[in-house]
Amino acid sequence: MKIKLLQAFLLVILFFGCNTSSKDSKSSTLEGPNTIFIIKDELTKINYSKVFDSVKYVVLDTSDDILLSEVTRLKCFDSCIYVLDERTQTLFSFSMNGKMNWKIQDKGRGPDEYYQLRDFDIDCNKKEIYLFSTYDKILVYNFEGDFLHTVPVKLSGSSFAINSDTMYMYNGGNNNTT
Repeated sequence: MKIKLLQAFLLVILFFGCNTSSKDSKSSTLEGPNTIFIIKDELTKINYSKVFDSVKYVVLDTSDDILLSEVTRLKCFDSCIYVLDERTQTLFSFSMNGKMNWKIQDKGRGPDEYYQLRDFDIDCNKKEIYLFSTYDKILVYNFEGDFLHTVPVKLSGSSFAINSDTMYMYNGGNNNTT
């Protein structure tokens, strides 16, 4: 029951954050109306009527191929909803009507695979998706879910963000070595 309430809460937050006007279209990918940060341990009660003026629900596809279990990041961009599920190690892309466009689930040790998917971000200018795999690399994909290339990373971390040509890495207070 607790998981279903959390999922419902996250979906409500997702769809409020997806509505942007044309004046917001150049907002930063680090923070802004297109980004939703989820803090697992600090859920508090929010009076939605003081924050949002409308609600839009989108029912996402579900099937044996589309199982959402531990949603850790949601992001809307270019009429798509991107959902990272840490438990299944999958990034899903959905249309705004809830239909799945594609998914990336390439767990492994190969050059275009990830060992442990931790986070993702979108470079709006380059129209690329960056998947952060703990301890070794960032994998870059296009908006059709096709693998483009890998960026080696020598820093450990739990999350990151892209802003123009700069990557920001959060390591949770752990020591990083280069």
